[in-house]
Formats: sequence, structure tokens, C-alpha cells
Amino acid sequence: MRSIKEVLESFFERFPYKENIEISKLWINWSKALGEEFGEITYPLGRRDKILVIGVKDNVLMQEIYFRKFEILKKIEEFLGFQPFEDVVVEFLGSKTPLNKIRLKNF
Repeated sequence: MRSIKEVLESFFERFPYKENIEISKLWINWSKALGEEFGEITYPLGRRDKILVIGVKDNVLMQEIYFRKFEILKKIEEFLGFQPFEDVVVEFLGSKTPLNKIRLKNF
């Protein structure tokens, strides 16, 4: 007979929930994961399949971050211990709310 822990581990291995939980840790710890250089000028907006979507506040940064996307991907892999993304898209932040700034309200 298998333990509850074994059953749950087996369940989560078959579904991407574990990866999603790990990625949510990235959103919460964005500045820590990317370091001062990138963490203070970029904002996580989400992902589209295997593509990381990053927001920036101006067009100059947009181009710079795009050219340095492999550095960002490397930092993410170092933080998470695996690489969930294949590419990076950089968008103008505008009025979008970054994932690391969302605060859940009590119901």
C-alpha cells in the first residue's frame, strides 16, 4: 500500500502543477532571482506557453533587456534549478500590473 505522500507526488508528477508552483516563486521573488541589475528595471507580466513576458517602463530598456534575455534566462534557471522558458518577450509596462506587485485581498 502506498502512502498519501507517494500518491500525491505521483499525481503532481503527471500534471504541471509543480512547475506552476515553482514559477509562482519566481514571480514573488523576482528582484531576488534576477538580482539588482535586472530585478529593479523589469517586471514579470506572465508567460505564454514557454515564453516569459517581461514588462519595462521605457523603450530604451525594452531593447536592452531583449538583447540581454539570455542572461535573464540563466539567472532564472539558477534560481529555480530548472528552465521553464525557451524565450523572452519584452513589452511596454504601461498600466499593466506586474505579477510581483499583485496583493491578494482577504475575502
